[in-house]
Amino acid sequence: MAASPFTTDYMRDWSAAWADYNNDGNVDLVVANFDGGTLAQRLYRNNGDGSFTAVVDSGLRSDTTAASCPWWIDYDNDGFLDLFVAKGTFLGAVANDCLFRNNGDGTFKKMTAAEVGPILNDQLRSYSCSSADCDNDGRQELTVWHYSPPFESISDYTNFTWQCQANGTFEVTPNGLLDSPGYQWWGDYDNDGWLDALSNDFDLRPTLFRNLGAGGFTNVTAALNVTTPVEVNCPIWGNYDNDGWLGLFYTGAYGATTNTPNGLFHNNRDGTFTQILTGSPVWDGGRRYAPSWTDYDNDGFLDLFIAVGDAVPERNLLYRNNGNTNHWLKVKLDGRASNRSGIGARVRAHATINGQTF
Repeated sequence: MAASPFTTDYMRDWSAAWADYNNDGNVDLVVANFDGGTLAQRLYRNNGDGSFTAVVDSGLRSDTTAASCPWWIDYDNDGFLDLFVAKGTFLGAVANDCLFRNNGDGTFKKMTAAEVGPILNDQLRSYSCSSADCDNDGRQELTVWHYSPPFESISDYTNFTWQCQANGTFEVTPNGLLDSPGYQWWGDYDNDGWLDALSNDFDLRPTLFRNLGAGGFTNVTAALNVTTPVEVNCPIWGNYDNDGWLGLFYTGAYGATTNTPNGLFHNNRDGTFTQILTGSPVWDGGRRYAPSWTDYDNDGFLDLFIAVGDAVPERNLLYRNNGNTNHWLKVKLDGRASNRSGIGARVRAHATINGQTF
C-alpha cells in the first residue's frame, strides 16, 4: 500500500483533529500548519480502504495564516461538520480566526464577520479552542483561548466563550458564563446534567467552575482540596474507576524534571475531591506534557497515556488500568440526522450505583 499523504507531506504541524466531515462513515483528518502558507490547514479524506487522499479543492486553503488548532463543530446544526481554526499564535502578528462552513458536498465556505459576528475579527493571538453545549440549548458554545507576549505573563491569558445564536451568529456569552484565563476543560463532575468547567492558567492550581444552569457559573475551586500545588498543565476528566463520577488528572511537571507530582483527584461524589499522592502515574516522568484517557485494551476501564519530552527527548508513558468489579458501558455514535461522527451529541445514562440513583 502506498504511503498516506500525511506521512509524506512536509509541514510544521501543530495539531490535528479527526472527524467524518463528509458523512461517508470514514473518519477524516485535518492538520494545522504552524508555518501557514498554502497549507495553513490541510484536509485528508479517508478512502475507506486504509488510505487517504489530500483534498486540494475543499476551500480550506482560502486562508493562509499560520494555524494552531483546528476544531470540528456543527455550529449551524445542519448535519455537516464545520471547521473552526484558531489563528495568530507564536509566529508573527495577531490575526483573525477562521470558520469554514461545510457546504455538504465535500467543500467549505470561508465565513466572514458580517455573516457570523465578531468571533472572526477579534485580532488576537488564538492558541487553542474547544466547544460544549454548556447552557443545554442544543447549540455548541465555542471557547477560544488567547495569549499576548510575553508568554510567561499570566495576566496576558484570557478566554472568550462565544454563544451560537439561532441565526448562526456568535455573541460573547453574558456575564455569569466563563471568561477566565487558561484552557477550559468541560465535564459534568456533579452529575446534574450541566457541563462544568476546569480552567488551567499555568498557575499552581486549576480553577473549578460549577455550572448552575440558568444561574451561570460559580467558582468552587476549594472543592478540589489541592494539597500539593504544582504548575498545572493539560487537565483531563475521566471516570477512571467506573464509579459513575468523573475524576481528574493533570500533568504537573512541564519544564521540571524531578520531585514534582502530577495531579490525580478522586471524585468523592459529594461535590468535593481527594488528591491522590501515591502511585506511578503521579510521580513518573520528566517534562510531562499532554495526557489522554483511552481504553486501549477494550476492557472497559480507562488507561492513561502521557506524552513526555518537550524540546528534550524522553520516553512517553502508558499506564494500564487494572480495573475493579464495577460495570461499564461503551457507546459508539453513528449519526444519521446529525453529523455522522455524532459531534455535539449528548448521551444520558440513568444508573443506580452504591444505592444512589442519578
